[in-house]
Amino acid sequence: MEAVLNNLTGAAELLAVARTDAVRRWDARALHRAFQWTRYCQRVHSRFRDKRAIRAAMERRLRAANDGLRAAAYFPGHADVTFADLSRCERALLAALLGNPALPRAALGSLLLVAGSSPDVGTGENGDGDAAGHCAQLIACKSACEVLRAARAKTAAFPGGDAEVQGVMLMETLDALRGEGGRGGEHAAQELLESMLQKSEEEDNVVLVIASALRRKSSATAGGASRGFLLNWLLQNDQMLQKICSRLPAEDMMSQVKDSEDFRAAYCDVLRRWVLRYDL
Repeated sequence: MEAVLNNLTGAAELLAVARTDAVRRWDARALHRAFQWTRYCQRVHSRFRDKRAIRAAMERRLRAANDGLRAAAYFPGHADVTFADLSRCERALLAALLGNPALPRAALGSLLLVAGSSPDVGTGENGDGDAAGHCAQLIACKSACEVLRAARAKTAAFPGGDAEVQGVMLMETLDALRGEGGRGGEHAAQELLESMLQKSEEEDNVVLVIASALRRKSSATAGGASRGFLLNWLLQNDQMLQKICSRLPAEDMMSQVKDSEDFRAAYCDVLRRWVLRYDL
């Protein structure tokens, strides 16, 4: 039992180190060992959580470990590790590493693979999901913060008078083309958007026009259908979708997300890919 208690001290030390610049020296092998250790701690928690005497001894050992770490100058602001924390030790390590700017960018890919690689990791006391799912949530939140911070700064200047007028004209044109009925109207509307996609490589204003068109709320059936048509076209054109996501203000993006589950999934995917370009 003494060996198990010593291992709990090591778990507290591991989580403390994960928040320091010592992770600059961590490679894929070090990450793998670290996550193996957290999974061991989760199994310890699962095995002994209902055994009061043993649990009390473990809680005392963790308190002593926390006292030592708080007293060490190398761990300023140390966050105590409790017995309950052992049930989610893996995700605690994951959160510490993703929030540590000292983590080498090259190690990020390995981190995302290693974090969800264990098939036997259970849920925590609160019924939370596995670390792989939590990892996806953390990435989405991190990327949203980075992207939406920039988007909010652009809100005041977006989209500009000319682009807004042209956005209205674009939706009216789509309404007219698709209102003709049959495949001919749909094909003509598709060709119009494809021509705008080609122009967007040279004319930045095209992106603003399409973004402005998406903002237009129409109570008419045709207008609403054309807006859906434009959204579906965007989902099939990843390059334009990324440009729209980077230009449309956060409030408008949230409106699109609420209106379309498919757009919500695509937007989250864009954010997850973008976050890999940032130094965490």
